[in-house]
Amino acid sequence: MKKITILLLLLLASSSLFCGDIIKGRIIKVTDGDTVTLLTKNNKQLKIRLYGIDCPEKGQDFYQVAKDYVSDAIYDKKVQVEIINKDRYQRSVGVIWMDKNVNLNLELINQGLAWHYKQFDKSESYAEAERIARKNKSKIWSLANATAPWEFRKNKKKK
Repeated sequence: MKKITILLLLLLASSSLFCGDIIKGRIIKVTDGDTVTLLTKNNKQLKIRLYGIDCPEKGQDFYQVAKDYVSDAIYDKKVQVEIINKDRYQRSVGVIWMDKNVNLNLELINQGLAWHYKQFDKSESYAEAERIARKNKSKIWSLANATAPWEFRKNKKKK
C-alpha cells in the first residue's frame, strides 16, 4: 500500500510540474489558431494549447485566418506562457503573453477568431470579449451559422 501511495504522489507531482508556472521561450511552430510549440531557454519543446479559447478547425471558415494571425503575432518571437494545466493529450494549456503584456488568447476572441471555451474557462473578460465580437459581427461572427469547433469535431466523428 505504501508503494502505491508513493507512486501516486510521484505521478501527481510530475503531472502538475509546470502548472501555475510562467515559462519564457520562443515560438517555433504554429500548428493552428490555438496550438503552438514553444522552445524554452533549455532547448525543451513544449506544445502549448491556448487556454479558454477554441479556434476554427481545419476545414472551417476562418481556420487559416486564425492560424495566420497567431503566426504574425508570435512566430519566432519571445513570449511568456502562464501554464494553467495539462489537457488529456498531455499538452500544456496556458495563456500566452506577448510584448507589452498583451494576452494573445483574449486578442483572438477580440478579433472574432476564437470562441470563448466556457466549458473550461469562466472568466468574465473572455465572455465579454466574445459578446462584443458577436455584436460587431467580427470574422467568425459574420457567418450566418457559425459552428463552434467542438461541435464541428463532434459532427466530424459521426461521419
